[in-house]
Amino acid sequence: RERALVDAPMYSAHGSVYKGSFSVGLKSGNGALMWDDNASYVGEFRGDEQDGEGTFIWGTGRSYRGQWVSGRMHGQGRFDWEDGKTFEGTYVSDKKHGPGAFCWPEGSKLSGTWRNGQLDGVGVFVNSEGEARTGLWKDDKFERWVESEDKALSPEAPELQSDARLENDSAASPPGWTLTSPSCNLKGPVSVLDTSGGSNGTSTGTQLVDL
Repeated sequence: RERALVDAPMYSAHGSVYKGSFSVGLKSGNGALMWDDNASYVGEFRGDEQDGEGTFIWGTGRSYRGQWVSGRMHGQGRFDWEDGKTFEGTYVSDKKHGPGAFCWPEGSKLSGTWRNGQLDGVGVFVNSEGEARTGLWKDDKFERWVESEDKALSPEAPELQSDARLENDSAASPPGWTLTSPSCNLKGPVSVLDTSGGSNGTSTGTQLVDL
């Protein structure tokens, strides 16, 4: 793909530069689009918009690599923030929506289901020591752990990074508790502390962690 772009025509308009293929006057096929603020997109286009597989890098350094539909993050993808946090999962119209996993650079992981950009329902959290806990989230806010007998393993719930395509965010995790995507490596065997779904019958969340 990169070799094909070397000899592609270059087109500049409205503070952006495009290098790639066209169809009936519209960006179509493989191409690279760059903006004045150092943002860039390299990947597939259709009908003048990002559509297919591609990588968008913001001028700040954050990036999204995955599927696009009509200029929006839509499908399977991975979002990386400047501070090392990542999210890998399903996007619908620029928002996390469906199964996914959140990652913080220290090596912990939260798997669950997102709805309209927010974690909602059962989530399974694995800390950097490989200890797993099951909890409940509502609209991205932690409600409770579904098992609460071991008070020694009850730090504050981790905060989540919001969708950042349209907003700035600075969510941070508590010391020692961080989140990772399915590609993050955990140290040693995982000790699963909870396999129950709680009294509300939502047991599917315990199956979400890919260890």
